[in-house]
Amino acid sequence: MKTGLKIILALLAVMAFFKTVTSLPNAGSAYVSCDPDHVYFSQDLILVSSPTTSDLFRATDTGWISTTTPMAWTQLRATPDKALYLYDENDGAFYHSEDLGNSWPFSATFPLASIWVKTKFYPSPISGTLFVGLNDYSIPGPGSRGAYKTIDNGGHWTNTDVGASGSDIVFSPHFIQDGVAFESYIIYHASGVDTTTDGGDSWTPADSGLYSSFIGVPYQLAISPDFSNDHTVFATANTGFYKTTNAGTSWSNLKSGDLFSDLSYYASLSPNYAIDQSVLLINREQKLELSQDGGATWRALPVPLNTSAQSAALRVMAPFELPAPTPPPAMPYHFYLPLINAVRIQPLEIWLIANDGIGCKLYRSSNFGETWQEEIVAETKH
Repeated sequence: MKTGLKIILALLAVMAFFKTVTSLPNAGSAYVSCDPDHVYFSQDLILVSSPTTSDLFRATDTGWISTTTPMAWTQLRATPDKALYLYDENDGAFYHSEDLGNSWPFSATFPLASIWVKTKFYPSPISGTLFVGLNDYSIPGPGSRGAYKTIDNGGHWTNTDVGASGSDIVFSPHFIQDGVAFESYIIYHASGVDTTTDGGDSWTPADSGLYSSFIGVPYQLAISPDFSNDHTVFATANTGFYKTTNAGTSWSNLKSGDLFSDLSYYASLSPNYAIDQSVLLINREQKLELSQDGGATWRALPVPLNTSAQSAALRVMAPFELPAPTPPPAMPYHFYLPLINAVRIQPLEIWLIANDGIGCKLYRSSNFGETWQEEIVAETKH
């Protein structure tokens, strides 16, 4: 009898242990979503999401602000002017916020989306101009695959790159003026990159030097903040890590890959890339590497103990909201000399989402990974 009771107690203890472990991501604010489509990193805006609800959390200089979203969504997007979008690839519905998530009026629906096809949503820097990449293999031949464009916020859609898949789209920082963007795609088991110079109305191949994946892994793209001057784009996939300095005319291979593996790279550029030439890379082992010469040389960076990197970004250490400049006082007989535009490298910080085996946490480092501070994101509710 005692032996049987001990066995029952032992089983209950094991069950309680596993219940505790598996419920940890739901138990507190330490965990965030691991999905790279559920995070947005930029110099002025950092957004992460809950792993169990559709709530968003925005970093501020005094903590975190949370917002409840109006729908179940699968993709979070933002534009340089902080317009936010939530897109549901299951039915194509998307909502749009112009006030950092305080309100979410319904925008429109991409009519070809469904649970049977893969779609990716990309808002451009031009208000109302949106793109959706559609990868539909249910129809033989090109079918409805392509990069779809709307200029009226989803009222009408046109397939401007028939046969491609729009797996990733990045826009020139001066897209409004130059109309330049790059699109990665997969067609069955082949992958490549197209470019546009007319705002996405037409696309041409820009993949000379890229090795196509044999298992349909699309390229993830990162465009230089100084693209109008350096014409630089990076492309990462299972086949390697590539760079172009001539707007896609040709690519050089900076790191090798594996044609038959689905393990890929993930790259992020410094906001001051034109000055510091810094590139942060999540390598195929889900560890961090840093280059400060545009990808020519690399050094390994530590990650938090017993974690694997999922998403990461470089950010200049500065307030999220800079104070308004104070004008000089209007006093007679005072002369103000012009400021000298001295080039200096500003210190960088790394923001990292890493998986500890139970769930994903958000970390921040101001010394290139020598030490990490865990960010607890759900502290305020508005």
